Amino acid sequence: MACHILKQSRSSYARSVRLFEESGAERLFAPRINPHRKFDSEPVKETLVSVLHQPTANFGTNRTTWKMADLVRAMREEGQPACEDVIRAIVKGAGYRWRKARIVLTSNDPDFSQKFQRIRSILADLKAREAFFSIDEFGPFAVKAQPGRMLIGPGELHFVAQWQQSKGSIIVTAAIELSSNQVTHFYSRKKTPTK
Repeated sequence: MACHILKQSRSSYARSVRLFEESGAERLFAPRINPHRKFDSEPVKETLVSVLHQPTANFGTNRTTWKMADLVRAMREEGQPACEDVIRAIVKGAGYRWRKARIVLTSNDPDFSQKFQRIRSILADLKAREAFFSIDEFGPFAVKAQPGRMLIGPGELHFVAQWQQSKGSIIVTAAIELSSNQVTHFYSRKKTPTK
């Protein structure tokens, strides 16, 4: 009668009774974990880490970064098929994160290393009342309306013309104090501003 009311097979009912008698209600109602979960499989983990450490070109992808669809296909080709959810779980558990590449400043100056070492030596010998600035300017650039988000009423449209009359131009000059990393900047209309 209990099996009929609970809509359980006799074997499932017997298992539930045994669990309750051994460990109580907490163990009986605890979430069941499948011992054969794919994202816990060592061969699948090892294959995925191996794939991640290879260039995408090894798997016929003309791209420098991995996409999820590429990983699924590569795992299938390696004989360890895994869906996107399994790959996400393994990647997250291993501490990998999807991050955008940072753009860093580089120089094609052949004397860059010597100049860089010279700046480092100056900064290392800087006295308490001395400062070392790096100065650069941006501009002149035109002041024009730019597209963006704005609150508009129903039925209204907002346009920014591709070709428009400039409302003026401005130059930004900035200086960074290299030992304290403090930035000072000012705006001007000409290359040689006058006070």
